[in-house]
Amino acid sequence: MNIEFSSNRVMKLCTKIKKAQKKLGVDMARILFRRLKQLQSFECLEDVPPFPPFRRHKLKGDYNGFFSVTIKDGYRIVFKPIIDFDRQVEEVPLSDIKKIQIWEVTDYHG
Repeated sequence: MNIEFSSNRVMKLCTKIKKAQKKLGVDMARILFRRLKQLQSFECLEDVPPFPPFRRHKLKGDYNGFFSVTIKDGYRIVFKPIIDFDRQVEEVPLSDIKKIQIWEVTDYHG
């Protein structure tokens, strides 16, 4: 799966290990980078497991139309599917989603 980033800040957090370690801690940064490599290895969003350790799930409320996967504890990678054409996420099978845009790495429960 192809991964893009919503901003330079998010891109640096997800590509610069020292930046991630400073913000998230050594252990969380290590797991973040592992999870990102795993996401890249999947062909489409349907291949990302909805059960642990990923727990892929669709978000609601302020994050309507977004998905997340677990990093560790309450931390999640929040991303938006990139869909060709003017279709709603609900109209597109997960097997057709082959590109995502990461919006943030956060503990949105806390």
